[in-house]
Amino acid sequence: MIRGGLISLIHERALHVRNASYEDGNAVTLMSTDADNLQLVVEMFHDTWAYLLEVIIGTTFLATQIGWLCPVPLVIIFCEFANQ
Repeated sequence: MIRGGLISLIHERALHVRNASYEDGNAVTLMSTDADNLQLVVEMFHDTWAYLLEVIIGTTFLATQIGWLCPVPLVIIFCEFANQ
């Protein structure tokens, strides 16, 4: 559904561009690729904030169970990423 909406928006914009270089239809030819790339960017953006929210909620739940040791898993993960 998102892909179809993006393609229609790109097609509408390409039809209203007033430039001689776009009259042969090259802008419309690649609109499916542009829509796919934009959809991937939007999915990555939403995954990023969702993962951050998941870590915050998980750490909060862990803090209620084990107390002050809750940041230890996060420190271990950050140390592993720093060593790579």
